[in-house]
This record gives sequence, structure tokens and C-alpha cells, in this order.
Amino acid sequence: MPINYVPPRVAATRLGVSTKTLERWLEDGKIEGIFTQGGQRRYNLDSVIPVRRGNPADERATLLYARVSSRGQ
Repeated sequence: MPINYVPPRVAATRLGVSTKTLERWLEDGKIEGIFTQGGQRRYNLDSVIPVRRGNPADERATLLYARVSSRGQ
């Protein structure tokens, strides 16, 4: 099975994260990546997808704040 290396923008779009998040994951050793001879990053999507699924910070809560004012305040 060939390894699927993609540019940062493609990986970020597919995963719904920023390119900075991908850089941080690469520095932390959470995902695999390579640098091309021209110095550009490429990410292995096969290593990124399991990290994305296991990230509890991705579960976002919706918060509603409501304030009611009256003349008596």
C-alpha cells in the first residue's frame, strides 16, 4: 500500500484543522511528515487520521449566553 503524502493545505482541509495544528502535531511526534528537497512539508494522511479521531479537543460544546434587561435595574 503506497504512503499518501499530501501538502499541508490539503491535509488541513480534509481534517478540519489549521496548518499550524498540523505543524504542532508533527513537532510533537503525533503524526508523520517529510520535507521535500525544496523544503516543503508533506503529511502522511494515514498517520493523521487516527490522531484526529482520538483528539478530545475536537468535541466542541455549544454555549448560549442570554441576558435580559429591564427598566427596574
